[in-house]
Amino acid sequence: MPCKDPRIQRLIDEAVETVIANINSETEKRNWNRNTLINLTDTSSGTASAWFTAHAVPSLKNLVRICDVFEISLSRLFAKNESELADAQKTELLSEFDRLSEEQRTALLNFIKHAM
Repeated sequence: MPCKDPRIQRLIDEAVETVIANINSETEKRNWNRNTLINLTDTSSGTASAWFTAHAVPSLKNLVRICDVFEISLSRLFAKNESELADAQKTELLSEFDRLSEEQRTALLNFIKHAM
């Protein structure tokens, strides 16, 4: 159901286009086809087809499944450009860094320093 405010509807449409483009990009990076994505996300082919042909909005449940399969965050799935993608990746990196032990953090920092 379209939004009554055309400005908000335009933002929704842009977000859907971005998400679908990013799903396509992530699928291509992995050399998957849509059937692989459908199977891995346990989504019906009709539902997935609607995303790609009618630009239907994936449900939050399906967005989370997609992110889990791709091992990316929702922020990364919604990233509109390289800057937003970099910000999402930094957030993911910091989140993973927080899970490391002190010894692992030190080892990772040393690795990064010597790799550059």
